[in-house]
Amino acid sequence: MTQCDEHDADPSDPPLAGVSCLSTATDPRESRSVDYSPELNPDEYLNGDLKLGLHTGIPPRNAADLKRQTLSQLRSIQRSPTRVRAYFEHPAIQYAA
Repeated sequence: MTQCDEHDADPSDPPLAGVSCLSTATDPRESRSVDYSPELNPDEYLNGDLKLGLHTGIPPRNAADLKRQTLSQLRSIQRSPTRVRAYFEHPAIQYAA
């Protein structure tokens, strides 16, 4: 069960009518958590893989180089479905598969 605090809400967000801050859900996709758990998000595995690929080559000298290297790395990941499948095989994010 999670407990939401008033200070956790962003003041610029509109109030959510009928939304309770108490959650008894056991499924991580259904619970509203105050803490963020990147290890439960497959996107974070992609981000880590992308950053690792960007830091292993020649450092970009400008924004155009960074864009080119980023697109190249993303295309390389895209062409490797076994690599992407491995993100979802991690025990922490099996629910997303």
